[in-house]
Amino acid sequence: MHGWAISHRIRAVSKEVLQVNQGALYPALHRLEQNGWIKAEWGESENNRKAKYYSLTRAGRKYMEKEEANWERVAAIDWFLNSQLMRKRSHSLPLSPCTSSLPESASSTWLCGCSRTRPTPL
Repeated sequence: MHGWAISHRIRAVSKEVLQVNQGALYPALHRLEQNGWIKAEWGESENNRKAKYYSLTRAGRKYMEKEEANWERVAAIDWFLNSQLMRKRSHSLPLSPCTSSLPESASSTWLCGCSRTRPTPL
């Protein structure tokens, strides 16, 4: 995949949350290439332009798998800590019914499971 396509893929996969500009992308691709995690080859793009195509090397795949495992551990810790925090909050915050003055967009499911219940302010 060439740089422009990588940038658009990141944007699409992140649902427009991550928008990597070329000033950040190409230096990052260069560092990945220097580390031996990707390789680059010149080719022709869909619109017949010269473009550098990047692909993951064996070392890059191994490094990515290691980082994915680290990410999964961090995500598991985050999930556990948040679940403990929510459990603690559900036992310590008194719940009261919502008032009708709240906009419909403010409704969501809260700790009690009711979609129209809010914690009482402290």
